Amino acid sequence: MGDAVLQEKIDLESSGKTAMLVSIDGQYAGLIAVADTIKDTSKAAVERLKSMGLEVIMMTGDNRRTAEAIAKEAGVENVIAEVLPEGKADEVKKLQEEGKIVAMVGDGINDAPALAIADIGMAIGTGTDVAMEAADITLIRGDLNSIADAIFMSKKR
Repeated sequence: MGDAVLQEKIDLESSGKTAMLVSIDGQYAGLIAVADTIKDTSKAAVERLKSMGLEVIMMTGDNRRTAEAIAKEAGVENVIAEVLPEGKADEVKKLQEEGKIVAMVGDGINDAPALAIADIGMAIGTGTDVAMEAADITLIRGDLNSIADAIFMSKKR
């Protein structure tokens, strides 16, 4: 595997893709990249949350380059990347120890402990049952605008 392959891997990760090296019998055989795409409404939803005075942080198990590329696309400046599934709750605790009130949004089994420990846990309704059980609120739609809607409604009297 040469420098050109490593550069291609870096380029793919910098564009928001997760790059994986493939080997056969211990020898480099290829490079595969996969990508999650953000929803069309995500950037506007992040801006809406910021306009409400909230700090938006993306926490992910993705590698730093991929995470930062996706965060940039969504308008998120703060990224906590390369978090192991069992480490998400610890990251929420760290934010709380800094005096922050944390609303955690997640949809997977590995998000459940962090959803439970957050001041407010919000599960995406299209995710796992375990996440919804651990959360305080289940957002029916997968649209991040639901987060801002829930916060807005919680302040109504």
